[in-house]
Amino acid sequence: MNRILTLLLLGVCITLAGCESAPKVSTDYNTAYDFAGKKRLAVLDPETAMAVLGKPVLGPGMNGLMSRRLTKTIEKELQARGYELVLAKQADMIVTFFVTSRNKTQVNSYNNGFGYRRCWDAYRCAAFASPQVDVKNYTEGTLFIDFIDPKEKMLEWRGVTSKRLPSKANASISERDKLAAEVVGAILAKYPPGASKN
Repeated sequence: MNRILTLLLLGVCITLAGCESAPKVSTDYNTAYDFAGKKRLAVLDPETAMAVLGKPVLGPGMNGLMSRRLTKTIEKELQARGYELVLAKQADMIVTFFVTSRNKTQVNSYNNGFGYRRCWDAYRCAAFASPQVDVKNYTEGTLFIDFIDPKEKMLEWRGVTSKRLPSKANASISERDKLAAEVVGAILAKYPPGASKN
């Protein structure tokens, strides 16, 4: 009996682990732009990018800690993919990012039980259900990573993904680092165009 229960629990755990999916990424890019040979990149936080490019790129929902975390994560991911990190004035492309967030509500409704009430005769039996509604409020964050041509100061590639954010009160630094690595990795897996299916 214990073996059967253990195997059943193991099966449930494997099934639940399989339900965790990678973030869905959407991309948009200039089809006329030549991305080949653009190996020297400068990763700039939104404020620095705004100063260098002279255009606003900072979106709502950013703070200094998250900005530094994302800058370091993007740099690490790009280096792992063979790109050279350089100063903005030496770069083939400027890489920057911004984050937005919005509050969302998830509503789940399900029945706890089902039964029959006493029958008075064959035609007057009553069935009943015990519905339960579960409402959860959460914050969804959206990360945009932009590749900008520094000479033209034009956006040439953008990757975007959204993910449910951990509760600010409970999230540890390692959880925030893991989340940053997951979403940055998912977006940069799509760069350059044609690197994977968009």
